[in-house]
Formats: sequence, structure tokens, C-alpha cells
Amino acid sequence: MNESIEINDDETFIENVLYSNIIKNISDKFLTFKGQIEIDGEIFQDGKHKQFMKLLGFNAKTFHTIFRNMEEKSDPSNWYFTGSIFLLEDNFKEIKRSKVGRGTELLKNINEYIGENCYIPTDDNCFIKCVNYVLNKDLTNEFQNFINIFSKANRKGVMTSARINEFNKKCDITFQIYTHNNRNLRPTIVKGKIEDNYEQVWKTCRDDNAVTQVSPLELNVFSSISDAGLFAWDCETYSESETRKAIPYACTLINLEKVRKILDRINNLFPDLNPTDNVPEEFYDKLMNIVEIFVGTDCIVQMLKYLGQYDRKRLILISHNGSNFDNWIVLKNIKKLTQCPLKTPRGILSLLLSNPYTNEDLQKKWKRQKEITSNNNYLQHINFTCSYQHETSSLAAWGNSSNLPMNLRKITDIDIAKYTKDNWESLGHEWEPYAKRDTLCLASCLIKHKQVTKEVVNQNMSNNLTVPSLSFKGWYYLYNYDKEIVEEEWYETTRMVAKHTEKENVEKVYSHTNPFIRRYQTSDDLLKEEEFRQIEKYLKRTKWMKFVMY
Repeated sequence: MNESIEINDDETFIENVLYSNIIKNISDKFLTFKGQIEIDGEIFQDGKHKQFMKLLGFNAKTFHTIFRNMEEKSDPSNWYFTGSIFLLEDNFKEIKRSKVGRGTELLKNINEYIGENCYIPTDDNCFIKCVNYVLNKDLTNEFQNFINIFSKANRKGVMTSARINEFNKKCDITFQIYTHNNRNLRPTIVKGKIEDNYEQVWKTCRDDNAVTQVSPLELNVFSSISDAGLFAWDCETYSESETRKAIPYACTLINLEKVRKILDRINNLFPDLNPTDNVPEEFYDKLMNIVEIFVGTDCIVQMLKYLGQYDRKRLILISHNGSNFDNWIVLKNIKKLTQCPLKTPRGILSLLLSNPYTNEDLQKKWKRQKEITSNNNYLQHINFTCSYQHETSSLAAWGNSSNLPMNLRKITDIDIAKYTKDNWESLGHEWEPYAKRDTLCLASCLIKHKQVTKEVVNQNMSNNLTVPSLSFKGWYYLYNYDKEIVEEEWYETTRMVAKHTEKENVEKVYSHTNPFIRRYQTSDDLLKEEEFRQIEKYLKRTKWMKFVMY
């Protein structure tokens, strides 16, 4: 007998219900619900535990595929399920790729070449073309039948080394590929022939509308946000034993400008302080005291309320590995998304939101100043980003490589996983110093990173989400601008500031206006991949050379 289950719009807990009934009810729910469903629980058979079940982020199509395969391979008629079902509304916009073609397809073609000891086929199904040429027989139909046994999603790049062996067995042949990195065979002559027979298709392409739509490349390479609007933050969580969900119990937050001022003072008073030394206790206490901490399972809301009183219209909050953890915690704990997050395979690179707890007096002030004009919205704008996209080492390793004073580095001799739902409150005296030091360490690393990248290419994390973006804008800045240090009046004294002057008679670099063509090269090949690689190498090299004691 089918038992009807009411699935709520957020979370539904189910206990000891026939699994086939759950499948039917979820299928019915998908008729009206637009989004994704998460299942987290256990399956029992004959009263005994059978397996854990955790399925996250699947829609109606993938749901039916999963359970059709399950019914084919096993008998779930006497399975019972206990656990939770979560409904996740679609917050991400699906981007549909153009079917016209991709940039690399338009830019390069490979012409067929037949040499004395070398054969290079044209692109598209080049593997079977090589096989047919070498063996002097036509196995095209056999090859097509072979690749059709794989799902469409797995047909791209189908001829891996393992699959070539399968194809050999099917067709009774012995065809092998040796790579350029194989020390027993280095076909450098083949590599040269390939390079000689590339055709620059974009020079003669008939699709003039796609190729000739270019404009001068223009980038904004000057950051508009000061250290006063930048924060380092971190989130501490415990894992629920029933659902294994990460539940936040504390957030720490620190303003980079406040940290920089204290570090400047330490540097002036103690110029001989070594990286192996500690910051004097007086200044260490001051640094720890400016770390804000919010305790409780509503700590995200507490932090937003605190920031809502802060007289800055735009804030950037940076966490280490936020793209794969902290930003997701924020996403789970806010009531409403005002903008679509930037989600890539790297995680959530940018989570933008309007702070619903913005102080009303501040809103009136900004309205009078007309400095926030989009949709008549005078709420504070917060952007959660991730430093891990710039420094992929752990926070502890980053602090060590940055030569931070010993008592500003991450505390590593504490097991943060031991804090649970039952003991985190009583053990606050243990984890609070750890959490504060984590955020202080991150803030110090961010300040040092900003100093180096600002000096070298006038860029920093606040206006670049990833290293490639920073490298690209850095190259553009060096190509178009000169920098000099000049003296200017500042209150009753003077200070040295950087002055940026646009270079004269610089040949323009052009970029395609068609978004599906990756890159356009001028006749002098100004924009080359090698330049980007050199810039990234230079940034990494200078980071290690210049990350000395602040």
C-alpha cells in the first residue's frame, strides 16, 4: 500500500518509510517544484542497516536516472528509509553555450601532412584517420560503433590509452601511441611538422562577422576600495551526527586597515624584529582585541548585523578556502539571495548580497549622497570572496612562507574536529583563541600579499577573484601605464604616493567583442600566452623574495 508523504518546501524528516513510496512522492513533487533535492539518511532492510544514502544537488532528470538504475540492479521493494529530504530552489542561472562554435575551433585548423616518416591528419576524429593510414584499411565504421557504446557525456576524448587497448581487441589490431614525454621515443620531428602545418584560419575565415568584430581592449586596473572596506573572516562549524551537515557556531572578523596600522607601528618601533621572534605582548593583545567574534548558531546573522552598523557602502569579506566552505555556509544561513553567486568548478568565487540589517540612518545618508543608485537600493553591499584562489597552500603554510612573527601564525596543535554540538559551548576557552588567531593570521597574510602585488603590478585581491585575472590586469597595467612615487600634501604634512601616468604612443591591443572567441592577436602578436606565463612566474618569484618581515 502506498503511503502518502508530505514533502515540505525546505526540510522534511522521514522515519522508517518504504523507500519506493519516497521515490513516488519525490517524483510527484518534481512536477511543481523547480530546483534540486538533497537526500541524506540511511536505508534499512529487514530491520538491519543496509547502507548510508547521501545524494546532493540532483534535478528531476538525474533523479529518475539514478533510481531507474537502482531498480534494475536490485530489489528495493523491502527497503525502508530514515533521514531528511531538503528542497533547494534554483539560485543559479543556467548559461546556455552558443551552438555556433568555440573560439579555438575558429582560430586554428590542422592541415593534412604526409611525409617520409610522418603522417598528420586533419582535425576531427584524428585517431581513426591515423589508424586507417598506418594500417592501410578503413576501420571508420568499427570505430564509430565502438565509441557509440559510451554515453554521450564520455565520448569527448574517448580514445584514452585504456580504450585504445579495448579497440585493439575488438578489431584485432595492435595500434599504440607513444607520447612526447616517453623517454624511449621523442618524435620532435613530428612536433615540428605539426607546428609548420598549422593554418591561421582567422586570417582567411569566411565568417567575417565573427572574426572582424573587435575593439580596443580596455580594463579598469585601479582598485576603488580601500583597506577600510576589506575584512578577513572565518567560520567555525561542527558536524551534526544525524545529517552530517556543517553547523556554524562562531564567526571571527577583522578589518585590514586596523591590522595594517598596528603592524606599521610594530615595524617602526621594532625594525630588527625577526620572523622567529614574537610580536611584543602589548601589541599582540591589541591585535587580538580588534578581532570581532560572534558566537552561536546564528553567528552569520550576528556578523551581518554588526557590519550593517559599519559606515561603508561596499565591503569585501575574504576567507581562506571560502569558495569550497565558508561561502557555502553563508549561502545556507541567509534568508534571501539578492544576486546570483558566481559558481564555477572551483566553488563559489563570489557571493554578493545586500545586507538586510543595514542601519536605517546609514541608508538615509547614502541616499542623500546618491552613491548607491542601482534600483533605488540603499542597502550595504557585501561580497564574500576567497583567498585560496590566489594562494593554494594551507593557511599555516602561507603564514610560514610570509615570514609572519611566530605568535601571528596559525595555531596548529589543536584538533578542531573534537568540538561538537554537545561540547562547543563549554570548551569556548579552548577554541576562541584558535579562531581569533586564524583570522589574524589570514589578515596579516592578505596585507603582505597586497603589498607585493600592488608594488609589482598595481593589483590586489580586492579587484581580482583569481590569479589569472590578477596576472591579466597586471600585464595590462604594465603595458599601458608608468608609475612614479611623488610627494603630496597631506593634512599639515606631506606623504609619498604613487602616481600613474598613461604611456604615450602605445600600440593598441584588440579584443573580440564576440564572447566565444577567446583571444585576438594583432599583427605584432602583442597578446601572447607566453607573456601571461612570464607575469605569473614573476609574481610568484617576487612573492617569495619580498615576503620578508613586515
